[in-house]
Amino acid sequence: SDTIGTSRLQDVDNRRAERAVTNSDIPHRFIGSIAYELPFGKGKRWLSSGPASQILGGFSFSGIFNYESGSPLSITIPNGLPIGNGQLRPNLVQGVDPFISNSHNAFNALNGLSGDRGDVMLNRNAFATPAPFTFGNLGPVLPYVRGFGFSNEDITLSKRVYFGERQFFEIRTDWFNAGNRRQLTNPTTDLTSVNFGRISGQKSARVIQFGVRYAF
Repeated sequence: SDTIGTSRLQDVDNRRAERAVTNSDIPHRFIGSIAYELPFGKGKRWLSSGPASQILGGFSFSGIFNYESGSPLSITIPNGLPIGNGQLRPNLVQGVDPFISNSHNAFNALNGLSGDRGDVMLNRNAFATPAPFTFGNLGPVLPYVRGFGFSNEDITLSKRVYFGERQFFEIRTDWFNAGNRRQLTNPTTDLTSVNFGRISGQKSARVIQFGVRYAF
């Protein structure tokens, strides 16, 4: 395991309790890219001349594909100890599942506009505030309690129309989050919050842009 890299220790006399994975730990990640020029048009294998060459030629496709598991979470509570410590953490309640809902596809996020409270991801009963003047036994980052994973595809389709050997127009369209995947952020992890375990945000939905370029 790695140290979390923070100076906000719960107990300066127990550094061992601060050992944990980093909050950016992603155990599974796949990133792939592709760039493909269609074999049609001038200088290509098929349809190298004639009107069909101009219509179907010059197309290319590229994409970046990113899939990764969720990042670990830190369950927090206000620091009420008057001893100068950097933070206070909860206790873990043994035998209680920390998750209420862990299904990304079926999860409903909190909607502040409609008033829908949404689903709860984390189980408040799995964590407890420590007794007065005591430290919690929970680690700073929990490798077994993670947010939802991330899946994304960014693709580009372009077409070049040549004039002579070097001059060309390029028409392209870029699709970010092409699959319009719902990319939920991490849930609220403050144990004292009324929204503990709920998710109130998500990353950008599909974005499409078009562009034209002239090269000479």
